[in-house]
Formats: sequence, structure tokens, C-alpha cells
Amino acid sequence: MAFLLLAIGIIFTLGWTFGLLFSMRSEAPRNPVIPALGVLTFVGVSYLAVTAANHAMDNPARLSAKSYDAVKDGMTMADVEGIFGPALVKPDRRDLDLSGKGVSLPSDIVSRLNQGEDSAVAVNAKLSLSIAGVPSKRNARTGLGAPAANGGNGVVGLQIVLTEGGNETTFTEGEHWTYAPMDTAEAVAKKIGDAINAHPSWTATGSPDSAPKRVLLESGLASNQGDRGNSMTCRAAPTGKNTSVRVGYRDDGSTVAFRGGQNSVALQFWLEKDEALDGDFTMTDRLVVVGYVDNKVFSMKHAGLGTTNRDLADQKAREEAKKATKG
Repeated sequence: MAFLLLAIGIIFTLGWTFGLLFSMRSEAPRNPVIPALGVLTFVGVSYLAVTAANHAMDNPARLSAKSYDAVKDGMTMADVEGIFGPALVKPDRRDLDLSGKGVSLPSDIVSRLNQGEDSAVAVNAKLSLSIAGVPSKRNARTGLGAPAANGGNGVVGLQIVLTEGGNETTFTEGEHWTYAPMDTAEAVAKKIGDAINAHPSWTATGSPDSAPKRVLLESGLASNQGDRGNSMTCRAAPTGKNTSVRVGYRDDGSTVAFRGGQNSVALQFWLEKDEALDGDFTMTDRLVVVGYVDNKVFSMKHAGLGTTNRDLADQKAREEAKKATKG
């Protein structure tokens, strides 16, 4: 609009200038005040338009169909902010009028967010071991001091086998920790937890106050954060029924997967209010919302940018999916 106003200002300034010159040269009674005021008025309008046009050129819109299409799935927050500039900081979504602009937020992300929050940290996958049984002497026929093999239902010779990222780590009684005569279930849980926690790939808490006969396990590696940790496993060996050791809900040596891992999620918002004197001819605010999972672009929505290449690609994908469903 600034450039249109500039053109109008120049044209009318020239018109009133010619009018002023003709009135000065006319032999009829002269009244140069009106054309002089016209010249001054439209010189002011032209100056305002030039100032607005310079501002528009020096501060181009960051939100456009071109910049929107430059964002690709898998980009990080830093990548996206390099294109759109800094995002709004904890905006009030009511002020953004998302529903009025037809912008829906991704349910996969919103379901993880607390009220009023725009991000949630990753949740590590977890698993617990439970120890049960009465204290006994080492290598006794019954109790915790009995052998773990051959139906002894004890912990002597017990192995805890953990896997992550294709790597298998085994923690063996008698090597990484030792059952002492008359150790209680709480003492065994503490020793197993300490042994596992000493390994750089794992974090373990043995005999916590909240569950003194349990060992709480999770990965100690960043590569297993979020839902990647759900592929980790644990089992007790030797395989077979052992009432003293339960992995998750299994006491038969079966392999049990870790559970509950969830990736970090976040939403970022950008809003550009359209100014009357800017470089375009629209009066539409521009809004962009980007959703991230594990700090990678997961979804994008916008309002006020027109039809983008990403919109067309998404529409084509939906149509193809619909055809495949019907077929």
C-alpha cells in the first residue's frame, strides 16, 4: 500500500503544482491559496509514503509462502528460527485467535502439553525388577540364598541381562555383586541397583524408599531418550520360573520391554500484524505454527500466506491416501 500511496501522492502533487502555476499566470482574479494547500498536502502524503516504503523495504515480511516452503520436516528449532526469526515467547493463544484463523494444533503434541505450556520434555522409558523371598544362607536349598538355576528360586548365580541399541550387558551375582548370607530382599535390590548403576549405559536405583524391594531401571544414554527407549529389554537368567525375581510382571526369565518412553514436544508461534502502509496490498495478518517432536519439525500450519507448495503436497498426499483406502 505504501507504493500505491506514493504514486497517488506524486500524481496529485504534480497536478496541484500545475494548478498553482496556472493560477499564478492567469490574468483572472488570482486565488493561489487552494492549489498551494493542495501542493503542501500531497507533498506531505508523498513524504509519508516514501518513509513507509523505505521501512517496508528495510523490514521485509519474514512470514511468506516462500519462507514457509523453505522449512522442511526434520529441521531443528534453530533451523526454523533462522528462516522465520525469533518465535513469540509463551503467547496467549486466545490472542492469536487460532480457531478464527482456521489453524488447528496437532493432537499428538497438544495431548502431551500441560495447560498454558508450549513444550514438554522427553520422558525416559522405565522398567522395574522386584525381589521377593526370605533371607537364607548362601547356597541353601530355599530362600534368597538358593541357586537361581534349576528351580532353586534364589538369587545365587542370577544374571540380569539388559539390551539397548543392539548392545547386551549382563550383571552376574558373584561377579558384579554378591549375595551375603541372610541378605534381605531389600539388601539384594540395593546391591543389584548399585551394580547396574555403576555401568555408564544404565541408571538404576535399588531399594528406593517408595519401593524398597524393587530396582528402578532406565537408560543412562541420551540416544535412548524418549520413545527410542521403548526398544530396550531386560530379562533374568537362567530362563525358568524363579519366584525371587520378577522383571516387570514376569518371573519366568522372559524378555520384557521397557515402557513409557515419550519424545519431547514443542510448539512455536510466529505472528506478523499487517500494517496499512507496508509493501503489499493485503490487510491480512500472517500466522505460522510449527510443531516439533524430539526437536524436529513434525507439523506446520499457517494463516494469511495463501496457498503454499507444502499445502499442495499435503492435499495431494491426502487424496492419494483416500484413493488407496477406497482401492
